Amino acid sequence: MAGLLAALVVIFGLLVNHGVAGGSDSYGYVSQAELWLHGDLHLSQPQARKVPWPFAQWTLSPLGYRPSVDLGSIVPVYAPGLPIMMAAMKRVAGQPAVAWLIPMFGGLLVAMTFLIGRRIFSNDVGAAGAFLVATSPALLFMLSQQMSDVPVAGCWAVATYGCLLNSRKGDFVAGLSAGVAILVRPNLAHVAVLMAVWLLVREVRAGRLPFRPWRFALFAVPVVAAGIGVALLYRDLYGSATTSGYGPVDVIYTSSSALPNLRRYGWWLMQSQTPLALAGVLALFIPARILKQPPPAGGRGLLALVCVAAVTGYLFWNVFDAWWYLRFLLPAWPAICLTTAWLLTWPSGRVFSRPALAALVGVGLYCVWFAYRGSAFDLGEGDRRYATAARLVRSATPPNSIIISTQHSGSVRYYGGRMSLRYDWLSERWLDRSVEWLSAHGVHPFILLDEGEVPEFKRRFAGLNTLGHLNVATVWEYRGASRVILFDPLQRARPGEALVIITPADVKIPFYPEPAPPPEFVLKD
Repeated sequence: MAGLLAALVVIFGLLVNHGVAGGSDSYGYVSQAELWLHGDLHLSQPQARKVPWPFAQWTLSPLGYRPSVDLGSIVPVYAPGLPIMMAAMKRVAGQPAVAWLIPMFGGLLVAMTFLIGRRIFSNDVGAAGAFLVATSPALLFMLSQQMSDVPVAGCWAVATYGCLLNSRKGDFVAGLSAGVAILVRPNLAHVAVLMAVWLLVREVRAGRLPFRPWRFALFAVPVVAAGIGVALLYRDLYGSATTSGYGPVDVIYTSSSALPNLRRYGWWLMQSQTPLALAGVLALFIPARILKQPPPAGGRGLLALVCVAAVTGYLFWNVFDAWWYLRFLLPAWPAICLTTAWLLTWPSGRVFSRPALAALVGVGLYCVWFAYRGSAFDLGEGDRRYATAARLVRSATPPNSIIISTQHSGSVRYYGGRMSLRYDWLSERWLDRSVEWLSAHGVHPFILLDEGEVPEFKRRFAGLNTLGHLNVATVWEYRGASRVILFDPLQRARPGEALVIITPADVKIPFYPEPAPPPEFVLKD
């Protein structure tokens, strides 16, 4: 059953994941993989030094990138682990392989949940935990995204299982997987620290004194090596070993976020996976004798530590407003789902009664329904609109043009081969002047906006710029999963002229779209 569940998760992921470099995260990871393939994470943009408006290099940094320390180039914001794996997959099997990683890690997470559950509880609890993970809305939603949430959860699950094996091979597998997890998400490195503490306590309780340092080194060496590698990379890219692409630690984490995040994550967990999931979290920290359950074989403390570490990694992070931000907590999913399943086996602690089995199936069906309602089963356009819009831009604009955008600032480079300029970094006073300056220097500017960005764009620029009202010519309007509009600010709006409307049926985009050649951006004197 667990093997079937893992296979179904992989198949579902392959159906919904097109490997599209869309918004900030997915473009950041996929495009960084290209940089690893070329051996240089610094993307030179010398023309940025010539433009006259403030924060020039920031305006020319697409989502997922930021200026380098010397302001002579841009560098990726995101951690290197997932892009390195994507680069390796692409080197071996081409562009489609970039999209295979996330489904594969989804199946791995389900399979490892079963193995962890079998080791600590029983075969039945392990299979039930795998079922709850496989039907989790957070997992199903993230299977279509080129993001690191599912891979890092799979890596920590492998590390947890390796710790439970209580062998030299297990410790090495745990350390190696934890090291990969740190490369994927460095802000969760403290999970490895708590794992190391658990391994030390296990040695003491087993009476293995004096301590065997060579055994502990099997776990620690890969972890330390990964930490040092990330620190050296950060120093090169951002000027400090303790500064990530998101900024300094004291800027990223704030104590004021803790209470709002605690409330939201708790509510989203109950909303998406029923209150039983929250009961599973609480049961992690309640002794089995109080629950009047037979004690597990050992390792429930490790699950509790992983859960605590995963939650605290984002408790002080930014406050978000959508249930699918539970994706941050996916490394805690094996612990939560297995303990939830274990509670349902009461009072035996190992097997399910018929009512408990019915409740388990009911929870799983509810989770799948919630995921469906939350668009996790969107097998249609989804993020493909980014690739589609970028290809349309490429066909409608001259090579030496620049696209003023934010949400599409990365995808229009990757699939459209056009330079982008982020309007969210452009000064409110500089829209008219930047368009005029670019046009005078041989670059044709266009404006590409999602329908939801149009009001934001007008609020930002309409007060001080004529072009801020967007009373300009519309090149085309794409009507797919959402509307995307391409404006030409060098042409006035032509009343009465028929609007060019493009639908998904009018454009044929491959299932795994290939990137375009790098954009041209030449400023003429």
